[in-house]
Amino acid sequence: FIVELEDVGDVIEKIRIGHDNRGTNPGWHLDRVEIRRQLRKGKGSETTIFPCECWLAKSEEDGETVRELVASDIITQKLLRDGTLKTTETEVEDALETHMYKVTVRTGDMFGAGTDANVFLTIYGDLGDTGERKLAKSENNKNKFERG
Repeated sequence: FIVELEDVGDVIEKIRIGHDNRGTNPGWHLDRVEIRRQLRKGKGSETTIFPCECWLAKSEEDGETVRELVASDIITQKLLRDGTLKTTETEVEDALETHMYKVTVRTGDMFGAGTDANVFLTIYGDLGDTGERKLAKSENNKNKFERG
C-alpha cells in the first residue's frame, strides 16, 4: 500500500493497526508491518519493522482486533555516489515497551445505572497514551457493566 501522510518525525516508534471485524472470516494473523519512508532527493529509503506475530480476531487469543506495535529494527538503504546501494540494519534501542494493565470499573448501585453499550478507555501517561481501548472481556462478570 502506498499512502501519502503528514510527516510524523524522523523516528516512527509505534503504530496502531486493526480491522473492523466485518466480512465472512474477519480474523487475521498478522506477522509484521514494514513501513518504508523514502529519503529526500531519491537517496534511498528507511524501513521500520513492527513485529506482531499474533491474531487480530474476536475468536482467537485475547479477542482484540486492534494492536499497538513497537518498532524492533530499522533497515536503511542509501544510494552512494558510485551508484551502489548500501544497506544497514539497526536494532531499535529503548524501544517502547508494552505492559498488561488490569482495569477495574464499578458501576453505581442505583436503578438504571448499568449499560449494554460498548465502553472504551484511554490511559494517559508521561510517555503518551494508549489510544482508545474497548473494555471487552471481564474476568468475573458475563454482563460487564450492570449496576452494583
